[in-house]
Amino acid sequence: MRVPVPAGAVPASAGGLTAREREVLAALAEGASNAGIAAQLVVSERTVDAHLRAIFVKLGLTPGGDTNRRVRAARIWLEHARQRR
Repeated sequence: MRVPVPAGAVPASAGGLTAREREVLAALAEGASNAGIAAQLVVSERTVDAHLRAIFVKLGLTPGGDTNRRVRAARIWLEHARQRR
């Protein structure tokens, strides 16, 4: 299932994400691995890593603790997509 990237839409808690970061976050929310995101967007895995680091910073998702930043970021995106329907 592909989660659409709403044109010009940014999760309220994710202000400042670039269009490419939104694409990466949408692919992440679909369950894609870094390699899968890279293939889908025709970029390197290193570029995906850089985008994810920027997304995590902009979303205020710090490493460590009892939660996974990828899962938390995906939940933010999916909640946003649900609200847009």
